[in-house]
Amino acid sequence: MKRLEQSKRRSYQDDLASMLTMSEQRRFRQAIRVAHRQSKTFTRGVTHFSSLRTGVSAEAGQVFVKAYKSNRKTVSSFKEFHRSAVRVRGTGDEVTWCPYCGLNGASDLDHYLEKSKVPELALFAGNLVPCCPTCNRVRGRTFEKNGQRRILYFYGDRIDRLECLVKSTVRFDKNGPSISFCTKRARGDVGRVFCRHFEAVRLASNFRDEASDLLKAFRGQFSGLSDRIATQVVRKDLTETDCRCGVNSCRSAVLRALLSSPELMKWVCQ
Repeated sequence: MKRLEQSKRRSYQDDLASMLTMSEQRRFRQAIRVAHRQSKTFTRGVTHFSSLRTGVSAEAGQVFVKAYKSNRKTVSSFKEFHRSAVRVRGTGDEVTWCPYCGLNGASDLDHYLEKSKVPELALFAGNLVPCCPTCNRVRGRTFEKNGQRRILYFYGDRIDRLECLVKSTVRFDKNGPSISFCTKRARGDVGRVFCRHFEAVRLASNFRDEASDLLKAFRGQFSGLSDRIATQVVRKDLTETDCRCGVNSCRSAVLRALLSSPELMKWVCQ
């Protein structure tokens, strides 16, 4: 998991002027002003997200949401530009993998603050996170009823500074090895959000399935190697994966499991 960044854009008010019809702009002039103010509050950071409530009428809110869902060329162009403008922080690479899980292609855009809750931000670039359809569907609400965030905000949370929070457990049965995953006790606000995020997007089961495929691939790659040589290769791979994908990625977790389990390392080297 790596932090994302966006290129600088014009104001939300200007974006709305390019995507809403002239009739909509005249009729909902006040709602557009409110939306622009809401975007300013949003950009002040994640600590202000929980206080954001819709400030427009239900009718005006529907205009923003319907525009987002429409096939207007201006809206389609905006979405396409936004996807291409989002980059992986530190590398400048275009986002191709879903930041929420790190496993699937980022073909969708997720509204970080739900458009049902703050519809006036339905077209706001800062509220749109590239992700995979699965995470977009299963992630649920952004905030718990007690006000705690349960989804990481990849434009703002200091994800790159997180410690390794994914814990793996290796088991063997008649079918061979399997790895299960959970989170460790986290320190700090972002770490605790990560643990809730891990549960919300069902990373335990997703990582388990991906780990099964990775182990098969590693067994084909390491077959016939000594444990010592395989360990050196895994350590080098782990260093590169931590840098490229983050210490809490699935691949990093599987590589750490290999290094911590001599039995598992012997299995992949058979």
